[in-house]
Amino acid sequence: MPPVDKNREGVYLILFTVQFIGWLVMATLRDSDPIAVVEVMAPAVLVSTATTYVIVQGTIMLAERYLKRRYEEGKEEGEAIGEARGEEKGLVKGKAEAFESVRDWVKRKEEAEAKGEEFNEPPPYERG
Repeated sequence: MPPVDKNREGVYLILFTVQFIGWLVMATLRDSDPIAVVEVMAPAVLVSTATTYVIVQGTIMLAERYLKRRYEEGKEEGEAIGEARGEEKGLVKGKAEAFESVRDWVKRKEEAEAKGEEFNEPPPYERG
């Protein structure tokens, strides 16, 4: 048996056994002579071993590639979302600061008018 990772041995043995039993059933249905069955089963074991190895290792290899690609795409997507949230937070903060500066200007203007003082300070939106 070719070397298979320890965590994949169970899957390998199950697939091999299913294939082996399938070959055995077909061989015994074809010919009832035990010698003929053994002659058919010798190459069947080799074919079962090779196909099982390719299925198990190949599937895992493809799955790992797929998962790695999805991870990278998800990582990029997460970074883009993070940047968008950062921009959104920046806009919210900027609007709050602008609102606060206008509110403070209005308050100073109202206080100056209440005291009868002249108020020449331009509004924040005109200062740039």
